[in-house]
Amino acid sequence: MACTSRGSSREEKVFIYGPTDHYPDGRVTPGNKIVCRGQVVIWRNFSKAPATLTLPDAVFDNVRLAVGPGQHAVARVRPEAPEGVHRYEVQLKDCKELARGGSDPVIIVDGS
Repeated sequence: MACTSRGSSREEKVFIYGPTDHYPDGRVTPGNKIVCRGQVVIWRNFSKAPATLTLPDAVFDNVRLAVGPGQHAVARVRPEAPEGVHRYEVQLKDCKELARGGSDPVIIVDGS
């Protein structure tokens, strides 16, 4: 993906699913999402439970998003978002732990 001064016009998608027998607290895939400044990120909730996203405020304007089952939430990466790795959280209702993506999910802002 090539980032430009205007960001990338392609929307990036992240999927939330579970709980399952293997992932009792849900799953986020991909766990690592590379984005450009100004780019739109869409989280789609394929689980049967409402999800709450807590996003890094240095990267997004909307830092708390609610995503119902079968729904999606949208956030745009700030034009001044700092380059680097930024952790975020996805909590599915009635799950004890945060949803994971192999590890804690992260947004990677590519400033190149």
